Amino acid sequence: MTHSANNVKMRIPNRIVYWIITPVVGLGILFAVLFMRYTTPTLTKQITDQIDSHLKLASELGLEACEDRFNYLLELRLEDDLAMNAALKKEALEEIKATRKGFHNIHTLVIEGNRNIVESSQPLPQNAVVAFDLPPRTEAVVPYRLWDRPVRMHYRFFPFWNWQIITYIEQKDYLGPVQLIERSIYLGTFGVLLLLTITLTVVFRKFVALPLKHLIAGTHAVAEGHYQPLPERSGDEIGQLIGGFNQMIASLSAKDEELKRMLLEVRQTEERFRTLFENAPIGFGLIETKGRILEANDAMYRLLGLKEDQTDTDLSFYHFFYRHEDAERFGGELSQTPSLSRYECELVRPAGQRWIARLTASSFALAGESLMLIIAEDASRERTLEAQLQRAQKMEAIGTLAGGVAHDLNNILAATVGYPEMLLMDIPEDSPLREPLEAIKHSGQKAAVIVQDLLTMARRGISVSEVINLNAIVDEYRNGSEYKRLAKNHPGIHLDIRLNKDLFNISGSAVHLSKTLMNLVSNAAEAMPVGGTIRVATENRYVDYPIGNYDAVPEGDYAVLQVIDQGTGIAKADLDHIFEPFFSRKKMGESGSGLGMAVVYGTVKDHQGFIDVHSEVGRGTTFTLYFPITREPTEEIMPLQSLDDLKGRGETVLVVDDMAAQRDIAVDMLKRLGYRVVTAASGEEAIECVKSAPPDLLVLDMIMDPGIDGLETYRRIVQLNPGQKGVITSGFSETSRVREAEALGISKYLKKPFTIRGLAEALKAIAADPD
Repeated sequence: MTHSANNVKMRIPNRIVYWIITPVVGLGILFAVLFMRYTTPTLTKQITDQIDSHLKLASELGLEACEDRFNYLLELRLEDDLAMNAALKKEALEEIKATRKGFHNIHTLVIEGNRNIVESSQPLPQNAVVAFDLPPRTEAVVPYRLWDRPVRMHYRFFPFWNWQIITYIEQKDYLGPVQLIERSIYLGTFGVLLLLTITLTVVFRKFVALPLKHLIAGTHAVAEGHYQPLPERSGDEIGQLIGGFNQMIASLSAKDEELKRMLLEVRQTEERFRTLFENAPIGFGLIETKGRILEANDAMYRLLGLKEDQTDTDLSFYHFFYRHEDAERFGGELSQTPSLSRYECELVRPAGQRWIARLTASSFALAGESLMLIIAEDASRERTLEAQLQRAQKMEAIGTLAGGVAHDLNNILAATVGYPEMLLMDIPEDSPLREPLEAIKHSGQKAAVIVQDLLTMARRGISVSEVINLNAIVDEYRNGSEYKRLAKNHPGIHLDIRLNKDLFNISGSAVHLSKTLMNLVSNAAEAMPVGGTIRVATENRYVDYPIGNYDAVPEGDYAVLQVIDQGTGIAKADLDHIFEPFFSRKKMGESGSGLGMAVVYGTVKDHQGFIDVHSEVGRGTTFTLYFPITREPTEEIMPLQSLDDLKGRGETVLVVDDMAAQRDIAVDMLKRLGYRVVTAASGEEAIECVKSAPPDLLVLDMIMDPGIDGLETYRRIVQLNPGQKGVITSGFSETSRVREAEALGISKYLKKPFTIRGLAEALKAIAADPD
């Protein structure tokens, strides 16, 4: 809102009017007094002298009238003629009457002797005096009381007729002009003073008071923050004052705008820093050197575990240190250096929860007070992630070692598993060799399972990936022989199955997931020596923000498998080691190979899943496995074909493997299946065979040393014989090089050690493929 000086209502500064007008009026009054003091007597005397002269003149004219008439008698020598004297007296009286009319308020009285009134210009009172006691004859006008009325009089005596010619004026008429003059002087002086006062007031109001009013109103407006210039006027002193005021207004307005701009910038900067301070994801705190928290943001209060109603209390930052020596060391180091960075220590919240804090602090002085700015971060999750990384790296290193061992063992086990299977096909059911061969075959299969566990632990064990449902895995385990064996060995165990009927599908290996479930349930049963309930549950779960204690589970949709026991629990110190190979608190050799939990870890990671573990000693353990879902449906299970239906029709198969035992077992299996077999001990030799006579089918080992591997061998073969069909084999799981070979045209991947049925199904499938 704009304020104008003219709109500001206020009284005109009368004090200044009094200061200026009062001396002027006082001087005027003094001048009037002096004027009347020295002028009034003079004017009064002039007026009275004039009246006196009129009285004298009137009496003299009356005397002259009498003398003229008497001289006329003398000339006529009729002074003794009574009639003539009477006539001339009458004429004289008439002339005296006429003469009086020429003088205002002057009356005439003619007395003959001292008793007889001959003529009077005024009516005589009833009680007229019969005798007059006139004052002694004088030339002056004298006061007299005539008929009890004060008068001023002058008279002349005409002896020949014995007349007293009196001219008089009443005292009120005598003093009336004087009083009139005095009143006129008084009124004139007062009028002049009044006119002067009014003139000065008007002039002052217009040329002084109103400009001062505007100036005062302008100063009040300036005090309120409104810079409105005053109207300019002529170049007198007031005009110059107004001009200077307007210049001051312009300067103040510019400075005020600059100040407002600077204040706005300061407020905006303060607001930005306040917003950053309050909304920062890390804790900020302003703290006294003794530890009292003066101010902190929400993140700091959350990190310290304080609620909103606790933030106004007298808190000491040092009270949150879990170890007193950490607090002393923190304060001591900060007292020796102005800043401290990445100081890690353990703090404790009021609820008793401990967490690892990373503190950055700097000390400074503000308004003479020593303060500290402390930045706090929760390093607990980072430490957890570091531990997870170290654990993963350790598992990776162990897995690499185990994978190499497993590859060699797979090559060795090929004969242990393959030859007994083929020998059992040749000998009769009642042969005494059948039982030893069955034992050899079973031992080889058990060894193959252990090797498979090693490969799974090494995260190289999933050879196939299909759409499956965890509910089917749980049902299959509940109805399978593994659970029956578990129930027999642990009769006090009860399995509580809770499945979500709308559970999403996942992509993976049913064999490995079954092994994972079996290992978890087996461990749960062994953790409950006196029996109890093991709950196995599935559910769909959407994670909208990262969670997890053991693994960090990112946001997404998951199919969740939970195994919950009521056992002895796992100590906190052991949680970081439970997935390591051969780590166990049980006696080695009494329960499994020591690879069970390592297999669980490897399987979950091979399925791009995550593990969360929660355990309390004496109360039990919960394993929660998160598997990314797929929207694809599960495939129908095809009925198992007989081995005779899977035999070949005399096609030529080229077997390429750097190990002679592997080649021999493959040759025996292929011949039994009705194929004609050609072998090659290296990739280079296989290429020469293809050049001379391209085979119908190819069984190619992936890893061959020395020389070129299976991928490079196949790449060169398809250049020689485009569309060459084949199966690639390996003791490892499907790798990127295997997938690259599949992209070139390899139709099937067969994991070692393979069975005769597995080999037959693979070759039959690619032989029937029209491509």
